[in-house]
Amino acid sequence: MARILSYVLHPVFMPVFGLVILLNSGTYISILNKDLIKVTYMIVGTFTIVLPLGLLPVYMYLKMIKNIQMNERRERLFPYLITFISFYVAHILIKKLLENSFISAFLFSAVMTVLVLLIISYFWKISSHMAGIGGLIGLILSLTFSLKTDLMYYLIIVVFLSGLLGTSRMKLNAHNLAQIYGGFFVGMITVFSICLVYS
Repeated sequence: MARILSYVLHPVFMPVFGLVILLNSGTYISILNKDLIKVTYMIVGTFTIVLPLGLLPVYMYLKMIKNIQMNERRERLFPYLITFISFYVAHILIKKLLENSFISAFLFSAVMTVLVLLIISYFWKISSHMAGIGGLIGLILSLTFSLKTDLMYYLIIVVFLSGLLGTSRMKLNAHNLAQIYGGFFVGMITVFSICLVYS
């Protein structure tokens, strides 16, 4: 179960999960025509999920990583760099496609979260899983504060899942408690602050 949760709540899925929340928030953000919604999901899904995950076999073939878990801190640096570039491309494309500043701000906050993880990972192992789900909480909080919308159900669900995910990562001996909390607060604070400022 811990391994399944780690796969289902992998950090590369978080931008799409965040997009789902934004497009179902009941605010002006969710007022898009169906064609724009489809294209938005396609762009975000391609550059934040398909491309980063699709390159994992290449990393393994080139012996840059030992396995897809990337348990060694230094193994994560190059994949983080490629993910950073891929996320940034998604942000630029969405910024040109939509005039919706909040979606663009959220994707930019995801880009910056990956950059912070990349920098920290050079010195210390940190949980990218918890940064991802912490970012979702930061997104929900920023929506609540800036648009005065009630997203309590989303918040309860994501907080509950974050507790399960953190427990799972420790159960798998992937991280210690400091790395779990470090990742969570990096994601939450980065996404919350950027979305709040640029929304």
